[in-house]
Amino acid sequence: MKLDPHIHSCYSGDARSSPKSIIDQARKIKLDIIAISDHDTIKGSKIASEISKNFDDILVVPSIEITSSEGHILGFGVDTVIEKGLSPEETVEKIHDEGGIAIIPHPFSSYRSGLFFKNEKTFKSLMGIINLIMVQ
Repeated sequence: MKLDPHIHSCYSGDARSSPKSIIDQARKIKLDIIAISDHDTIKGSKIASEISKNFDDILVVPSIEITSSEGHILGFGVDTVIEKGLSPEETVEKIHDEGGIAIIPHPFSSYRSGLFFKNEKTFKSLMGIINLIMVQ
């Protein structure tokens, strides 16, 4: 199974590809699953889901890249907007409330709002949330 959970579309502000062209390319290179995770919007993800609903060779998972107060967090499986600027802990909790999975993209990057770049407190706090979920 081949998956790309972190693709930006023209609705993200830092990419130019339309959801349709992303799906076309993903099918061409035989990806099985993609997630259009645009910054603080689900527009590209919603359009991609609609375009692909009758395809049997690719699954488009709803997703969003949320700008928390400390850095970016992907809401994989989330199809509603989660407000930006919340603490990382609040952002992860909202993702979980929506039934989604929180993924930390580029966690140690200094130039892409890496959530754990020089932020050990946030790292430990989120690891505590993850450990709590694992125990349940």
